[in-house]
Amino acid sequence: MPPYLNKPYDLLEINRFKFLYSFGIAIFCFLFLYTFEPFGLYNLKGLYKLKIISLYVFIGLFISLVHLFWLQNKIIKIYNLRNTILWISWITLLTSLSSSVINDIAFNQGHFYFLSFFVYIGIVFVITIVPILVLILWHYIHTLKKQIRISGQINTKIQEKREILNNSETILFESSNKRENILLPINNFLYITSADNYIDIYYKEENAIKHNLLRNTLSNIEGKFSDNKNIQRCHLSFIVNIGLIDSVLGNASGYKIQFKQTEALIPISRKYRENIFDLLKS
Repeated sequence: MPPYLNKPYDLLEINRFKFLYSFGIAIFCFLFLYTFEPFGLYNLKGLYKLKIISLYVFIGLFISLVHLFWLQNKIIKIYNLRNTILWISWITLLTSLSSSVINDIAFNQGHFYFLSFFVYIGIVFVITIVPILVLILWHYIHTLKKQIRISGQINTKIQEKREILNNSETILFESSNKRENILLPINNFLYITSADNYIDIYYKEENAIKHNLLRNTLSNIEGKFSDNKNIQRCHLSFIVNIGLIDSVLGNASGYKIQFKQTEALIPISRKYRENIFDLLKS
């Protein structure tokens, strides 16, 4: 299997894509079937023709919505190019199966014919899946090039800037019960991640990376340091020290932050991306 198929790819995690895919395919199929009347539709007239076409489209739309907004989160654990292609192909195959059943009801009085069943599925599947897969591959390549280009620009700015933080500045992370606190020089603090009812604070100490749990929430920390431009939220589960970011990595699944001496890659969600990039460029 080509190694690029295992590369991260978050297309199926984008709700806008899932809506556009589901309803876009439905609208396209309705217009195509109504205009060109394939598979014997030209033999149908009036309201019955409209009902059969609507049945094709509605069941296909239902299959797409159920798979993309419900089953997907239960079945897909890793979002990469291979799983994206397989999932879309599976949805397309099920839609082809449903169309074959409707076709038997409309034109064969519900009788099942083994050969025509597979011929029909094959025709519908190939006609629909080929352009869809071409678009997915185009989007993957386009997105990958864009993310790499933007991350390269960000990293150039980081290298040019390399601001030295004020060693005398310290930051205090307080626990929600006010009994456990962590005091750090700001140029030692790396990032915080959420851990159930706790936050996990990562920092440098004596050329090593250490971390401590503190009972608190990221929202409380974010609010307390809202005036500090170096301490910024980049994801639902992460707060980072902008001043110590070593590089930003870009691929088809988005952007991730990397610090020196750590292997952890911190994701940047779309909600916080513009703010993080503006601060890194400034």
